[in-house]
Amino acid sequence: MSTVELDCQIDAVAQFTRAIPEKVIGSMLGLPPADLPRLRAWSADIRTALDTGMDSIAAGKTDAAADLTDYFRDALSAKAPGNTTIGDFNVGPLVDALGMRTAASNLAFIAFAGYETTVHLLGSMLFHLSNRPDVWEALRATPELAPIVVSEALRLESPVQKACRWALSDIELSDGHGLRKGEYAVLLLGAANRDPMRFATPDTINLSQSQTVHVGFGKGLHACLGRGLAMIEGAAVLRWLIEHVRTIPATGYSHEWIPNSSFRGLQRLPITLCR
Repeated sequence: MSTVELDCQIDAVAQFTRAIPEKVIGSMLGLPPADLPRLRAWSADIRTALDTGMDSIAAGKTDAAADLTDYFRDALSAKAPGNTTIGDFNVGPLVDALGMRTAASNLAFIAFAGYETTVHLLGSMLFHLSNRPDVWEALRATPELAPIVVSEALRLESPVQKACRWALSDIELSDGHGLRKGEYAVLLLGAANRDPMRFATPDTINLSQSQTVHVGFGKGLHACLGRGLAMIEGAAVLRWLIEHVRTIPATGYSHEWIPNSSFRGLQRLPITLCR
C-alpha cells in the first residue's frame, strides 16, 4: 500500500483495491507476480460467466474456470514427485483421494473467491467512507471500530448477491409461503442484508450494529471459509488509511458499479486520499 498516491485523484479500483487481494491471494497460492494479471482476467471472465449462466460458456465466450484449473493442474504436475504443496496449501490428501484435477479445481476456486470478493469489499468500504465523513471521523477517533466498518460494508454491498439452493425437505415460510422438497430457490443475500424488518438503518452504516447479523458470508454449512481472511484484509486496509489519510472527500457520481447481478462491486472509483 506504500505505492498508493495520496493528495491526488486515483481510480481506487485499478490502483488500490485490486492490487491488495492480488498480492495476498497470490502469495498464499505461490503465484509468480508476472501471473497476477492472468488471475485478474480469469476472475473477471468467471464473474461474468457465473452471472450469465452456461450459455456464455456454451457459446465459447469464456472457459476461464477451466483455464484457471488447468493452470493449477500444470503447476502441480511440474512439482517433484511427492510434492503437492502450492503456496501455503498442501493438497496431497485431496490428490490422493480425488485426483489431480479435483485438487486443481479447489485451488482455482480459492484463487477466484479469495480475490474477487475481497476486491469488491475494499472498494465498497472506501466508497461508503468517502460518503460518510461522520463514520470516517468516528473510525479515526476509535480504530477499534474497524471490524464493524468492514462488516457493515459487507452487509450494505454484499460482494456475493445471490446463492442458489435446492430444498432437501418441505419448508414452511412466513405468510403462507413455502418450498416443497426438490424445489429450486434463488436466495437474494444482498436484499436480505438490507431488510428493513431486520435492520434499523438498512441502507446506511450503523456503528452499533452487531457484526454477526448479516448473511454476506452465508450461513450454516455453506458459510464462507474465507471470512477470516476478508475481515483481516479489510481491517488492515482501514488501519493503513487511519495512519496515512486525514480525509476522504465524497466521490460524487463518477463511480461505476460492475454490470452484474450476482456480484456487487465497483468497476471504477475515482477518489482522493488526502493527508
